Amino acid sequence: DQPGKWHGQRGQDRTVNTLMPSRATARRRRFFIDLAANAWLSLSNTRALERDYGWEGLCIEANPVYHADLLSQRNCTVVGVAVASTEDTVQFVASRKALGGIVGAGMDNKQATNTSEMRTIPFSRILEEFKAPKTIDYLSLDVEACVRPDPIHAPTPSRALRHTPQSPCSHHVRNRRGRRAS
Repeated sequence: DQPGKWHGQRGQDRTVNTLMPSRATARRRRFFIDLAANAWLSLSNTRALERDYGWEGLCIEANPVYHADLLSQRNCTVVGVAVASTEDTVQFVASRKALGGIVGAGMDNKQATNTSEMRTIPFSRILEEFKAPKTIDYLSLDVEACVRPDPIHAPTPSRALRHTPQSPCSHHVRNRRGRRAS
């Protein structure tokens, strides 16, 4: 964990830093939400922003195998739940592999052994409970392996959540023509 080193899987952290002024030039502290934060350092889309530029935020990670490291190595608030449109309980497989996540029809994890129950919470409730600011500067979504068939109701200007993301960024980078960039 070296200051000045970027960790984002596709350079998201560097791009967001280029687009958003650092704390020294901003009128307020920058705020991120890292949904499906995963490991605290490896491929983190928010660690460098937090460490080097004073950003604050929420790391939302359902997979309990990552919680201890996130809690001990990061300054962000760690939220250990799965995000869905309703409060519910789902089957979840905890793994450090890419397919850890919710188990069920329509998911990448259609069947799995050694599952446990995981609580789901609506995204809007997490924002309210953890007092997220009305402006979210960076929303990092890395959820391809565990997306439920129903939408998570992420904060967009068209939703009545009173939160506005300034720079949403999904796991996959797309070029100007909308094609997936490798």
